[in-house]
Amino acid sequence: MTTDEIRIQAQPDTVPNRFRFLVDREIWPESVLFVDAEAARDGSPLAAKLFEIEGITRVEFDGRFVKVAQGGGLEWMPIAKQVGATIRAHLQSGEAVVRAGYEPQLPAEEVLRAKAERILDAEINPQIAAHGGYVTVVDVQGKDIYVRMGGGCQGCGSAAATMSQGVERMIRDALPEVERIIDATDHQAGTSPYYAPAN
Repeated sequence: MTTDEIRIQAQPDTVPNRFRFLVDREIWPESVLFVDAEAARDGSPLAAKLFEIEGITRVEFDGRFVKVAQGGGLEWMPIAKQVGATIRAHLQSGEAVVRAGYEPQLPAEEVLRAKAERILDAEINPQIAAHGGYVTVVDVQGKDIYVRMGGGCQGCGSAAATMSQGVERMIRDALPEVERIIDATDHQAGTSPYYAPAN
């Protein structure tokens, strides 16, 4: 058990319904994702505790980050306070974050989704955040990835170029196994619906 102060900074993600928590020490050396409470019970005492918080739908550990997603419709501040307190109490207890020898058994589609989300988080969303935009993965079917543009990108006149020259190119460069990248955005519903998708 540790008694030293653990500093945690909550950060809204560029993607709605997701928050990142930057901890002042390493949580887990590599990315590990839990997509439901059952997987968390098998693999991570900390993730299992986080899934007990109302609304939490995904938990990921990646270096000093804990990334959590909620199903939407709930206020983030009460959730963020609970998440921060849960992380701090767990680390102070000295209990393992991930059980020794745990190997995540994610379905192939979830593995592909996690890889694509990592590319969006690291390379694409930081670039388009300056314009108030973001891209999320909304579904993976087989080797097809469905993405949605939001914020300033939804309905933007440059959306087609951003998708073809940015999003698609970066995902394909990193994930050659992907077959199709499908834009599931309703661009006509954006705040500036200038882009008319091809029929």
